[in-house]
Amino acid sequence: MVRPSPAFFNLGRLFPALVLLACVLLLLWDPAPLKVVRNTGFDTYQRWLPRARDASLVQVVDIDDQSLRLLGQWPWPRTRLASLVYALHAAGARAIVFDMVFSESDRTSPVAMSKLWYAAPDLAAQLQKLPDHDDAFGQAIAASQRVVLGSVLGPSSTDGSGSEPVPVGQARFQTTPDAMHAPFLSFPQQLGNVAVLARSAAGTGALNFL
Repeated sequence: MVRPSPAFFNLGRLFPALVLLACVLLLLWDPAPLKVVRNTGFDTYQRWLPRARDASLVQVVDIDDQSLRLLGQWPWPRTRLASLVYALHAAGARAIVFDMVFSESDRTSPVAMSKLWYAAPDLAAQLQKLPDHDDAFGQAIAASQRVVLGSVLGPSSTDGSGSEPVPVGQARFQTTPDAMHAPFLSFPQQLGNVAVLARSAAGTGALNFL
């Protein structure tokens, strides 16, 4: 009876261990060719069996390059955003959330443009009679009663940036047992929206990265 030598058993154990070690090091290194293979494989799986798209409760209205080509450069007049609110409300949106802050008045409003143009008194008087874009946007927000605007929380500011105290009692927190002892950051100031919009909104959400 022929018995394998001890070196055979050592090689049989060492080779899988070396292969496993090489795979672990390759994953940790994650070189560019490996990323290409992984991404190509994922794309192939998606083509073979694409993910079924189900009805989502959240729809994102993106201001993309095509939007800018069709409607002009950003920022748009807030009358256009008012039209967007009316359209989303009519489509049945339960909540309309703007992931942005309107901290300054619309520069394209008739009165603001009359100052930029150095309009003659008679033209300036006529422009004074035209609706203000912020007022139109605020009316759309108030009519919907479902619009939430954004704000940026920050430390106390004395640089005249328009910050205002954070309203007390407006925030709600959900914690987990692991987070009970975690320190909470303090944000006594917020950069909010112009008054006519803030008064009309159903709520305000913080956009801070943290």
